[in-house]
Amino acid sequence: AIYLLRMTQKVLFGPIVHERVEKLKDLSLREWAYMLPIIALCFGMGMFPGFFTDRIQPSVNRLHSMMSAEYDIYLYEHSGYEELLQEGDSAPSHGEEPAHDEHSERILAPSGEPSEQGLIVPPSNTLAMGRQQ
Repeated sequence: AIYLLRMTQKVLFGPIVHERVEKLKDLSLREWAYMLPIIALCFGMGMFPGFFTDRIQPSVNRLHSMMSAEYDIYLYEHSGYEELLQEGDSAPSHGEEPAHDEHSERILAPSGEPSEQGLIVPPSNTLAMGRQQ
């Protein structure tokens, strides 16, 4: 932080090194006409962020739900559940009853909630970046 402050001090308030820079003027009227709306927008967004975020919230929610669903599918496909099921044969195929042994009494879904025996449920509360809610 000190380095950046020192650099800013030298650039903005330091001595002029090149003569050609000394001849430059400040912003012209035309440049001010471009800058004032941008400055006003920056202040407006800083002072009234709800005005802007309320308008983009529906789009953000749709995008989040799409990304969350895609990520859940990705996690399920790349989690190795299929390989575990093939190795252990603990999940019943359609119409079969699950095998009852000491390891098949209680199966937990990845979310930690008990699921039906043999049913693997991908987590539904995983965000797009892989964090739990």
